[in-house]
Amino acid sequence: MRKFIMALVVMVLLAVMGVGGYQIYRGLHTYRVIDEYYEDVDQKYVIQTSEPEKSEEPEQSEVLEIPAETEQPVVTEETDTEVTVYAPISIDFDELLQDCPDTVGWLYSLDEELNLPVVQGSDNRYYLTHLPNGKESSGGSLFLDYLNQSDFSDEISFIYGHNMKNGTMLQPILRYQEQTYYDQYPVLYLLTPEQNYQLELFAGFVTTMESDAYTFSFDTADKKAEYIEKMMSQSDFTPVSIPEPEDRLLCLSTCAYDFENARYVVLGKLTECG
Repeated sequence: MRKFIMALVVMVLLAVMGVGGYQIYRGLHTYRVIDEYYEDVDQKYVIQTSEPEKSEEPEQSEVLEIPAETEQPVVTEETDTEVTVYAPISIDFDELLQDCPDTVGWLYSLDEELNLPVVQGSDNRYYLTHLPNGKESSGGSLFLDYLNQSDFSDEISFIYGHNMKNGTMLQPILRYQEQTYYDQYPVLYLLTPEQNYQLELFAGFVTTMESDAYTFSFDTADKKAEYIEKMMSQSDFTPVSIPEPEDRLLCLSTCAYDFENARYVVLGKLTECG
């Protein structure tokens, strides 16, 4: 009887080890698939890199000559310097849309921790478990809320993605819990087939699934101003710029593990760029 019990215990331990080993293998396999796919995507569709900001040479100030006998002060005319902001990369959306027809944009950070396509499905479930090309993967994709307009023309748009333990998908936005990281990277870039945007971040914090952060529309400009103020009051970092009620906003949302069903969100205003 004792031998039988010992054999049973051994069998149970082996089964537990087998399940644990399989789960580890499955997790590593998931990460490998994600890394390989997005490395290939980067090489295939990112077609150009450039400086994020370029500015025209300022015109020389013109000094108006005033006769010496007059007592009028010298007047200097200054021409405003026009600064054009450019996205630091370009995307071959023609080819990307052929391979991944649900693509609506591309999210990029200057440290390249975020360098991923954004898709949009007919619901918010499909791309939780599928790559942009439709292949099944528990790592999923970055995806725009199905209720949003695909051209990001809503007052506020929402992009979701998993918080992967290997640092992929939307996991990098948790770094905005540190002011020093925000100070170094206060903007992200959203590229779309129609228009490129600089995303000027103004708030980031842990919240719940039922949070006011997930507000899709505002009855008045005052309501939107209140929303912006409330988001900033919870922020882990102090922003360098504050959006106005007329600005279009974008919220990035991923899972957090501070408590059950916690989320980490980062919000920014969309500013058109070249």
